[in-house]
Amino acid sequence: RQHSRDLVRQAAAQERGATESLSRVEADLVLQVKQAFYTYLQNTRLVAVNEANLRSRREHLALAEARLKAGVGLPLDVVRAKTAVSEAVLALTTARNNASTARVSLAALMGLDPRTPIQVAESSEPEVKEEDVNALIESALKQRPEVRQAEAAVEASRYAVSAARTTNAPALS
Repeated sequence: RQHSRDLVRQAAAQERGATESLSRVEADLVLQVKQAFYTYLQNTRLVAVNEANLRSRREHLALAEARLKAGVGLPLDVVRAKTAVSEAVLALTTARNNASTARVSLAALMGLDPRTPIQVAESSEPEVKEEDVNALIESALKQRPEVRQAEAAVEASRYAVSAARTTNAPALS
């Protein structure tokens, strides 16, 4: 009778451990999606910065060419401005590729078709209200699914040991 109870308790603890394992996987996936979102947001912002930089470099090139035509500029200034435009084009292309890669990664993590257009909106994480680091650590340890999973595994092992001890007990039939 005790043996059966211990086996049932062991199974219940294993079930709690499996549930916590699922919670851990879900939390990890949420973290990956958040990281992918913020990477895509940052890369989208970098595209805008590089587009503005390219416009500025092109304006500088036009100014250098106008100064050369007017006879007050040097050919070297035009060459340098063309080089700066080329570098800005390369940086913009790289930024666009990075943003595209980040968008595809985000879509894949969310289970969307990678061709799906995604518009990011400004977002922020909630503020942490607690200022005491020890309280934050204590709270985190209580909420972490892998900690609860390990506790459930220990509990299941205790019941398994208890059940093993009662295996040789006499049985009445």
